[in-house]
Amino acid sequence: PSRGRPLRCAHRRFFAAAWSPVLANIVTIALLLLIPVLRDGAPTLDDALADRTLFWLLTLSATGGVAAMALVLLPAVRSSGVSLRFRPDFRHPAVRTMVRLSVWTFGYVATNQVALVVIKNLAQPGSGDQDAYSKAYTFFMLPHGLLAISVATTFVPELTRRVRTGDTEGFATWMSSGLRLISVLTVPASVAMVILARPTISALLEHGNFGASAGENTARALVGFSVGLVGFSLYIFALRGFYAHEDTRTPFWVNVFENALNIALALLLVGRHGVLGLGLAFAIAYIVSSVVALALLHRAHRAVHWAAFLSALWRASVAAVAMGAVVYALERVLVPSGDVARVAEVLACTAAGLSVYLAASWMLGLPETRHLSMLVPGRGGPRPAARP
Repeated sequence: PSRGRPLRCAHRRFFAAAWSPVLANIVTIALLLLIPVLRDGAPTLDDALADRTLFWLLTLSATGGVAAMALVLLPAVRSSGVSLRFRPDFRHPAVRTMVRLSVWTFGYVATNQVALVVIKNLAQPGSGDQDAYSKAYTFFMLPHGLLAISVATTFVPELTRRVRTGDTEGFATWMSSGLRLISVLTVPASVAMVILARPTISALLEHGNFGASAGENTARALVGFSVGLVGFSLYIFALRGFYAHEDTRTPFWVNVFENALNIALALLLVGRHGVLGLGLAFAIAYIVSSVVALALLHRAHRAVHWAAFLSALWRASVAAVAMGAVVYALERVLVPSGDVARVAEVLACTAAGLSVYLAASWMLGLPETRHLSMLVPGRGGPRPAARP
C-alpha cells in the first residue's frame, strides 16, 4: 500500500487459494507419470544424472506444479481488485516491519532444521527407519492440513481484524472458537489414525519393494506421530494468535523449547522403541508445547475462554473413545485378503467410526456437531461458537 492509505482488508475469498495446491499436485503427478512412458524399467540415480530428459522431468515436476499453483491465483487476485505493482521502497514502514518480524521467523525455521537433522541421524541412516519416519510424517500431515490448517486459514483474517480494531473480547471469542473446532476435528482423527495405522500403510504402500516389515515399521512411526495430532494442531493455531499481534519473537522461543524437548525425548525413547519412540517424542513435545503456547498467549492477550475450550475438548475425547472402541472391534473382525479388501477395510472402519463419533458427540451436547454447517467454511468463513 502507498503511504497514507489504509491497509486493505482480506477479502474472505478462499476458493482459489484452497484449490490451487490441488492443481500443483496434478501437474507434478502428470509429469512424473511420463517417466515410465518414456523409458523401460525403474530409473536409478545414475540414469537421472545421465539422461537429460529424465533429469528435467524429475526436477521440473515439482517446479512446474508450484508455477501452476502461482499462475492460477493471478485471475483471482485481479478479480478481487488487488493491483500488484513492483515499487521497491526499502524504507517503507511495512518493509521495515516485515524485516523485523522475519528475523525471528528465520530463527524459527533454522531451529526446526537443526532438530530435524538430529532426529534423522537418530533414525540410523541406511536402516530403513529414516524412510519409515518420513513416510509416516507425510501421512500424519494429511489430517492436520485437511482439518486444522483449513480452520486456521479461515480464522486468521478475523483474528487480525480483531487485533487491528482493538477488540480484545472478539479476538478471544474467535481464538477460542478455532481451538474448539480444531479439537472437535482432530481428536477423533488422532484416535482413528492410531488404530488404523497398520491397515492404512498396508493398503497404500505395501507394493513392490516395500514389504511387510517396512510397512510395520512405518505404521509404528505413524502411531507415535498420531498421538500428538491434537497437540501439534493446537500449537500451530496458537502461534497464529501471536502472528496476528505481529509477535514472532515469542513463537521463536516456544519453538526452541519444543525442539529441545523433542530431541531430549527422542534420545530417551529411540533406543528402546525405535521409530515409534521418535514419533512419540515428536507427539509429546508438541502436546506440552501447545499448553505452553496457549498459556503464554492467554497471559499476554487474554486470548482463551478456557471453560468453553476445555468443555469441547473433554466432550470430543469421550466421543472419540466410544468411536475408537467400535473402530478397534471392527478392525479386528475384518480380515482383508487383498489390496482392494484392505482399502475397503479402512473405508468401512472410517465410516463406522465417523458415525459413532457424530452420534456420541451429539448426545454429549457438543455444539459444533449439533450445527454441522459450522464445520464447513462458507462465504464468510465459519462463525465462532457461542460461549457456554
